[in-house]
Amino acid sequence: MLRSDEQNLDLVESVDSVDKLNAKFYGRFPYPWLAVKFDYLLDPSFETVMLNQSLGDWDNTVLPKNSRVWVAGCGTNLAISTALRFPEATVLGSDLSSKSLEACGATAKQLGISNLELKEESINHVPYIEQFDYIICTGVIHHNADPKATLDKLVAALKPTGIMELMVYNRYHEIIPVAVQKAVRLLGGNTNSLDLESELSITQKLVAQFPVENSLSAFLTKYEDCPETMLADELFQPVLYSYTVQSLEELAASCKLELLTPCINLFDKTEEKFSWNMEFPDPELQARYESLPDSRRWQVSNLLLLEKSPMLWFYFQRRDSGRQRKSEKQICEEFLNTTFEKANTKQRSYIRGNGGEYNLSPNTRPFPLAAPDVSVKAILDSVDGNSSMRDVFQRLGIKTTFQAVNQIRLKLTTSAFPYLTAVRAVENRAFAQATAGAGKLPETFTENERGQRIMQQKEREGSSWNKFKGIKPKPVVLPQKKLIKTDYLRPEETLPLVIQPAAEDINLADWSKNNLELIETELIRHGAILFRGFDVDAVSEFEEFALSICPKLFNENGEHPRKAISGNVYTPTFYPADKRILWHNENTFNHSWPMKIWFCCLVPAQRGGETPIVDSRRVYQLLDPRIRERFEQKGVMYVRNYGEGLGLDWQTVFRTEDRAAVEDHCRKAFIDFEWKDGDGLRTSCVRPGVTKHPKTGELSWFNQAQHWHISCLEPELRESLSEMFSEQDLPRNCYYGDGSRIEDSVMQGILEVYRQLEVSFPWREGDIMMLDNMLTAHGRNPFVGERRILVAMGEMLSYDDV
Repeated sequence: MLRSDEQNLDLVESVDSVDKLNAKFYGRFPYPWLAVKFDYLLDPSFETVMLNQSLGDWDNTVLPKNSRVWVAGCGTNLAISTALRFPEATVLGSDLSSKSLEACGATAKQLGISNLELKEESINHVPYIEQFDYIICTGVIHHNADPKATLDKLVAALKPTGIMELMVYNRYHEIIPVAVQKAVRLLGGNTNSLDLESELSITQKLVAQFPVENSLSAFLTKYEDCPETMLADELFQPVLYSYTVQSLEELAASCKLELLTPCINLFDKTEEKFSWNMEFPDPELQARYESLPDSRRWQVSNLLLLEKSPMLWFYFQRRDSGRQRKSEKQICEEFLNTTFEKANTKQRSYIRGNGGEYNLSPNTRPFPLAAPDVSVKAILDSVDGNSSMRDVFQRLGIKTTFQAVNQIRLKLTTSAFPYLTAVRAVENRAFAQATAGAGKLPETFTENERGQRIMQQKEREGSSWNKFKGIKPKPVVLPQKKLIKTDYLRPEETLPLVIQPAAEDINLADWSKNNLELIETELIRHGAILFRGFDVDAVSEFEEFALSICPKLFNENGEHPRKAISGNVYTPTFYPADKRILWHNENTFNHSWPMKIWFCCLVPAQRGGETPIVDSRRVYQLLDPRIRERFEQKGVMYVRNYGEGLGLDWQTVFRTEDRAAVEDHCRKAFIDFEWKDGDGLRTSCVRPGVTKHPKTGELSWFNQAQHWHISCLEPELRESLSEMFSEQDLPRNCYYGDGSRIEDSVMQGILEVYRQLEVSFPWREGDIMMLDNMLTAHGRNPFVGERRILVAMGEMLSYDDV
């Protein structure tokens, strides 16, 4: 068998030997980990309708609601979520791992699922012939010895009119994972065998502290706090093939399948990279690109976008299905000629409790839960159940370019974005007849310019950068050597002060050593300084600058595990990219905290990822005096329960397994503690809500109430936690210092003041922002794409000092 560096095939000997490897691997690491909750919809046909629409079937005829569904390689969760999605279907889940099936079966029993059957079997040896309307096989065949032989088995099991949902690894996504997998095996001396515990240990050590600063170190950062199962599946899976759009289409064709449309999955949706269609500034190049057949166009996108291209997750049908494949342009034209109404159903959820059991939540929520993307909201609002989509476009003045129509179709009528359902299909097949085999667009799809401008304008409207880019700088040259100039991001806002070089080749660390008094004065005055344009592009340069101001940097904090890039520089705390981190002053719940914080941007996010800042002195000044008085008099009590399924355990936070050492630390830090059953720990401590700055004497709103109070969480997360835990067992919560509850209305008032005062700006490569932690709070906005921000902290103070 051909071996290559772009595949991980060293352990491939035969179909059966790889089956045994996978059974061993997923027996040790059942994938995925147990879900926190499972959702289902009250309309039993809703998901079937949306799936048909994803395929471009506006008449809802391709897949019946009573389909026979096979989840081939179901793991611990996928068969369950599938059975809940399609309650009128009968679902079979197959897997090699008895441990995965055991977990799956136990969960299905708890949820009372009656339309699911589970079987321990190899896909390579199943006897099924034309039994299934819908086959789901995602992330499976590329882990087999011969993916074509495995796919042949799936095709044989598919009814001639059936649909297959298939995902294989994207070649350009797997370059680094394959490199790690092979390196781990070499380091373990196991090039011809599988030693899971040894490979797990090696991988954990690489993730904990990779010695070289390169693309791999940035890649490994995201695995710092991930579940063991995820670490194993991504970084030392024993067998891995990967594909491009071209090689996947060739594989499918060899198994008598044809590629239909991309399947938008949760991963690509979260990162907002689910579209396989590109836009080029040059009209001739755009026309040439759009004239290509779908798969050729997607091949171009795969090649040009490389690791930024979507996952290879597509729908397929058998070549002998009897159905004519629809191109994306045909689907878009039918979409325009179809009348829609707003989707409307309700969702309920099974929530996993502390003991691992699932209980049905009493709450019923309208579905879809999330608001639509801002770029399609006007269209959604204009849908009336009577007008065709073409009429809606015309009323809103939106040109029906292919790119515009396809984006709107994807964001409103697919399983991933289920906002509209078709009412009726208009009998107009002129587009299909006129363009079948023609290889060119109809006239309405050649007018790219306005459609592109509309989409670009909507993106610009959502970008805070536009608020700043029209501002003309007003530099003020300072006397210190006249090497720097200062400015503000906005004329009316003095946070942060922007310091830029006024001459070439200024070394920021050297300049700061000679201007410490200036930096200290301006930091106290403004609360934050943004150093921009000094070409800081390495960890060592950032660390040298921070050390020039504070020779002793803080390098140990178990509260927030970070990846140590050097002895004193860290990556930020791990938190999901699609979630916002609220404003806070660092470590105010501890007895001691860093007075100074530095952030350095090596790689700005593709979109979002700003670090919003707020003047804590102004928060104090603008708050309702009654709220200020309560916090001044009572302080804040922070209550924490360690581990218990969510959050960090006490061993990680305190960096010890010795209870006595934990107790000693708590006493020294004025923390009350209580040992709970099952090796649990609850701590509480009272800290000030308002603190006086030791150098200026100014009062500052200095606490993390909004970071801890349960009312400040996203509504869905808050609801889930409230159903999973009693109030006293919540992972985190806070109260007034006397133990009484802080009213939700009080917290909302505090949040509103932060919102009013927030200053946010897009990071630029090489930016360094320095904060006085007592004067300025910081947070993090959601982001898309790679984001690499470094953090350093120093000048430790405690409440004894202030």
